[in-house]
Amino acid sequence: MAYANQWHVEKRVPKFRAANSVITNIERNSEKAFSEGWKVKSYGRNWDLPQSQVSKVLYNSILKISDLGFSEVPDENF
Repeated sequence: MAYANQWHVEKRVPKFRAANSVITNIERNSEKAFSEGWKVKSYGRNWDLPQSQVSKVLYNSILKISDLGFSEVPDENF
């Protein structure tokens, strides 16, 4: 997310395009991980801190898996 903001500010990329780059990078990296057989670990969120907005959108709204996103790794058919 910080990268998208930096890209927007330094290169004057439109906000919409910079924000979409976060989603594109997550998708590209997950496809690469599955195709190359990476051993992906769960995130292990710090429960003493509030859940980030990015994880709320990804895990709660898009994937609809809530806290499972922090403890389980999705399989390639997810």
